[in-house]
This record gives sequence, structure tokens and C-alpha cells, in this order.
Amino acid sequence: MNKSVEDKIISCLFSLSDPISGAQVEIIFDDKNHLIQIQAIGTIILVHSIPVDNFMSMPIDVFSSLCRSIEKDAGIAA
Repeated sequence: MNKSVEDKIISCLFSLSDPISGAQVEIIFDDKNHLIQIQAIGTIILVHSIPVDNFMSMPIDVFSSLCRSIEKDAGIAA
């Protein structure tokens, strides 16, 4: 895994671990297809993929907002 991608994932996970504004999601790096997958944790599995280039240019707060939205959508689908 590219070190800069790894560092950004760690920063995002730190932001998402906040008990008030965080989200329960998994972030998966698909090296083969150069994608970042966001998977909502719960009874309904909801997965969203974005290209690594988009992920790297996305501010952490915007990515966290996307993760919260995906988590919310998974909860609504349940």
C-alpha cells in the first residue's frame, strides 16, 4: 500500500472514531482496482467505492461526512 494512502486512511479513521461526530464504517483499500471502499457496519451491508485519486484529494471532513451519510443510509435500509 502506498504510504500516503495509508496515512490518509489512518487520519480518516481517527476522525471517524470521535464518539459524537464519528461513524461506524470500515475503510478498505482495493489495491488491484485502485479503489477505496467504505462499508457500513450493521445488519445491512452498504458499500460505496471511490477512486484512490478522488480519496486523496478529498478533505478529511468531507470524507467523514460521506461516511456518516453511508452509515445513515444503511440504518434507513434496515
